Amino acid sequence: MKTRIIAALILSSLSTVASSQCGESALVDEGIFKDNALVKRTDTIKADIGTQFGFTYCISGLPDDKAVYDLEYKVSYPPMLLTDGTISTGFSRIRQHSSKDGIILSGIGFTFNYEWQLAPGVWTLDLRYKNNVVLSRQFTIK
Repeated sequence: MKTRIIAALILSSLSTVASSQCGESALVDEGIFKDNALVKRTDTIKADIGTQFGFTYCISGLPDDKAVYDLEYKVSYPPMLLTDGTISTGFSRIRQHSSKDGIILSGIGFTFNYEWQLAPGVWTLDLRYKNNVVLSRQFTIK
């Protein structure tokens, strides 16, 4: 079974972030989320089934003439044994985002859905554009 990623934690609170509050790329929030709402700002996460963690971000200063961007979400973690017997250390997904007035507000995260996903150690969530890291956050899973 494939690891699930919450590729877009589009939170209602993001609608209150004005473009003047964002740099070209900026972290908005990070930590533990529940029902796509920030519960606790932290980079230390307890490995429990149902725990959702990640970060929200703002990218501004995008050209108005290009409305859709292919952003890559990359999740790296300590080795975990998958149900098919293979070992995984991460995965990535491409997701298209539309800019509005030259701004993208979104998020990247992960939810522990299965026991075998509870790999303690350092997890890294990267947001990439054209193979370049735009934003990166590390979380310590305990």
